[in-house]
Amino acid sequence: MTYIRLPTGKPPMVLVRNKAGKSLLVGYRMEGHTLAVGAIPYRIDLLTGHWSHLAEIRLTNEAGA
Repeated sequence: MTYIRLPTGKPPMVLVRNKAGKSLLVGYRMEGHTLAVGAIPYRIDLLTGHWSHLAEIRLTNEAGA
């Protein structure tokens, strides 16, 4: 698998849903590989499979919680 870096010029669109499936209005910002949703920072890694198709998006909670 290959790790792909997200472009840092434009943050990704984030739609946050609670466990019941309702959308939430949450502030977010992107700094390098780190996406902060609300006050919780996540590292984003995109992994590709065969023919460089996106196979997995890995979110790692950088706060350790």
